[in-house]
Amino acid sequence: MRIKCTLLALLLGSRIVHGQATIGRQQVDQFKSDQWGDKSYALTWLPTDYNSSGSTQYPLIIFLHGVGEGGSSVNDLNKLITQSPPALPERIANGWNATAKNPLDGKTYEFIVISPQTSNGWSFNYDQLKYIVPDILSRYRVDLSRVYITGLSAGGDGVWTVMGSADVAFTSQFAAFVTVNTAGVDAANGLTDLQIKANVDAGIEVKDGINAWTITTQNDGLNITSFEYMDGFNRAHPAKPGKFTDISQIGHSGWGQAYDPNWRPSVNYYGTNSMDAPFWPNGNNGSPVTGSGVTQDSLNIYEWMLLSRKGGTPAVQQPPPPPVQPVAPPPPPIGNAKAIPGKIEAENYDNMFGVQTQGTSDDAGLNVGWIDNGDWMDYVINAASAGSYNVSFRVATPEEGSALQLRASDGTVLTTVDLPNTGDFQAWQTVTASVNLPAGVQTLRLISVSDANWNINWMQFDGPVGSKSGGGTDNGNGNGNGNSSGPAKYIKVNLYGGDNPYNNNEWNNWNVNGSAESDYLNYSDGTPSSVSAVLTYNESLADNSDGYGEGMAPAEVLRYTSYSDADRKLYIVGLNPSATYSLELYASRGLNPGNSTAFSAGGETAAVGTFDNLNHPADLNNLQANAQGQIVVSINALNSYNYINGFVLTEFGQGNAAAAVVPGVASEAAGAVFGTADKPVTGISLQVYPNPIQDHFLIEVNTPHTGRMNVQVVDASGSVRRSYLFNKDRISGQFDLYAHGLAAGAYFVRVQIGDWVSSQKLIKL
Repeated sequence: MRIKCTLLALLLGSRIVHGQATIGRQQVDQFKSDQWGDKSYALTWLPTDYNSSGSTQYPLIIFLHGVGEGGSSVNDLNKLITQSPPALPERIANGWNATAKNPLDGKTYEFIVISPQTSNGWSFNYDQLKYIVPDILSRYRVDLSRVYITGLSAGGDGVWTVMGSADVAFTSQFAAFVTVNTAGVDAANGLTDLQIKANVDAGIEVKDGINAWTITTQNDGLNITSFEYMDGFNRAHPAKPGKFTDISQIGHSGWGQAYDPNWRPSVNYYGTNSMDAPFWPNGNNGSPVTGSGVTQDSLNIYEWMLLSRKGGTPAVQQPPPPPVQPVAPPPPPIGNAKAIPGKIEAENYDNMFGVQTQGTSDDAGLNVGWIDNGDWMDYVINAASAGSYNVSFRVATPEEGSALQLRASDGTVLTTVDLPNTGDFQAWQTVTASVNLPAGVQTLRLISVSDANWNINWMQFDGPVGSKSGGGTDNGNGNGNGNSSGPAKYIKVNLYGGDNPYNNNEWNNWNVNGSAESDYLNYSDGTPSSVSAVLTYNESLADNSDGYGEGMAPAEVLRYTSYSDADRKLYIVGLNPSATYSLELYASRGLNPGNSTAFSAGGETAAVGTFDNLNHPADLNNLQANAQGQIVVSINALNSYNYINGFVLTEFGQGNAAAAVVPGVASEAAGAVFGTADKPVTGISLQVYPNPIQDHFLIEVNTPHTGRMNVQVVDASGSVRRSYLFNKDRISGQFDLYAHGLAAGAYFVRVQIGDWVSSQKLIKL
């Protein structure tokens, strides 16, 4: 045996340590990789103080190589230490001892690092790792609370097959994972791309408390895979949202930086690529966070891994907030202040410490999260008059003991609010309190005063001026419905199917069978606006017959109803974020009893029974558009189907400056107020053909807007199933897309360039 080992070492240019062949300072190893007991080669690095008779346990890193580093012989293991640029095994081969200091306890840890090598030309995935990992854990003294997995390119793919395997018993062994320049899934080697995404979206690995970091590079043509998988991970609302890093000016080779212990990124992103968040790659996922000190945003991947430990992943300690100034600073200019009474989106703070934003499930906007004890947000407000205001906080937390305070700028505590355990960081409830405010411009500080974490979506102030009042519907006649005083304007919309539009100048006809997006809508007085609407799904249109009655709306409006057995959304865009709105929505269907429809927006829900419903609209009051000028209405079926026949949008207070805009003519004033693009004067803004499709289709986009164009294929539930990026450099352009792997059914193609959005229905055969 001694002769054989010596001969092997000579053939490989390697050496023998304690009877074990080594390559690049790592021992040659073999691990079981299938159900029959077949073994695959690997390189194993053991800590310098590791000995067979000791009892110390060590954190473990499993490293998965890329497609070019596969092999089936001992000699092929040399590929793992000659990769260019160098990855983890080569770093060890070049003299690094795989150590890192844990920022939490200040101790230095040395890792066991195992790099298995596949013989199939791609990389190991869940199908093999479910055998390899138990073999590793049975042979080495591993700290089972600190098991990490990482991979580059095809190996990053392998990591995602583990996370998307739906094997809870297996994934729960890992405390964290890091992927670098993930390549597309090799469907012949384990799970398919759709299976992985479906399981990641379902949040199976999130429930295990696994932490995630995805690293990609801006010039990598494969980076869409990294974006899509990390989006899915964060859409499942992990307690610690996944971290995303995009290295600039590098192609498919980011592992040269990622595995370098001296590399520490300065800017990272958290959250999802939601419909209202900045789109990747120029905006990346969520809001940018710049690291400093010992926060997780300035650590290398090895230090970051040590933050995660099964059985509890304590947060990195943030520096304390700056002391409260005894004297309030001079008030900021009135132009920066947010009007009170009114609604303030939490992400629209004027200053903050320690928090981040993310896409929220509560509406189409963002919420503020990662709020630790002492973290705060400042809001400059302008109270219309002095007095007592009711303030509502829209919050979410799965933790007990959360609490917030609202403070004046001199440090005076205006109110302390204990927050309920809502069950999840995206399960929202509204809590209320009362505060006394002086009139005029002032700064309010919202601060966490508990160790338990919480999220917040918005604050609503109702008080001496413009307070809510209950009851009453407008019925499209301008009688008011309890919103703030001021001149009211109305946009009335009738949904129909192409035949028998309502011949009334006060009403806009929207053929939802023809387009998911309405034209610009006119006010009831005939003046044009910059407001339009998008319905994410329309299964079909039902005709209640020409003898159907009237009541809450004219009979012509109640005649036709759009229906769906899937939840969907109505986007009303081009609104003024500083105005107040109400919506009166009509849901009426004859011949189909037992159904109810719930409409939700702005934290309020109104449900109506639909069977021969003539007199009970769904009223949503005191609504404000988000920063993108949108009100997003969720339409949910409480039984089998949901319905919508039409709606009336009422605008109160400040008039809509777009009333003077002629559709198709650029207007700087309207753009400044609404942040919404003009549509082309003629032609269809978005066409899809052929339609129905099989695997291949074209879209034609006709709009003056140019630049980075995001295209999404969205299913009936609103989930994004495909994403594409293009650069549009002219008014009209055609773009080639593939929908291979999509199940047969109805979808929407959604196109966004900046603030401009358009959608069309797509049928997949």
